[in-house]
Amino acid sequence: MEYLSATMDRRRALRDEGVPDDRDQAAVAALISRSAVGDGDAMRLVSGYLTIYNYLGVAAQSDAFGVAVID
Repeated sequence: MEYLSATMDRRRALRDEGVPDDRDQAAVAALISRSAVGDGDAMRLVSGYLTIYNYLGVAAQSDAFGVAVID
């Protein structure tokens, strides 16, 4: 649970730093576009966001967490 709590805290921090809500397609597309043209801040935000989900995916794949727990 500590790991999941830390992950949620990191995701909240990324939102505070400028990662848009997942459902805001226009804002997500704009962030990705900024990253694609070399905007360092946007690249850091995208990388941080993807890292969270990579950690969760690895945890689910290794059966450390069940998918229901992650949901």
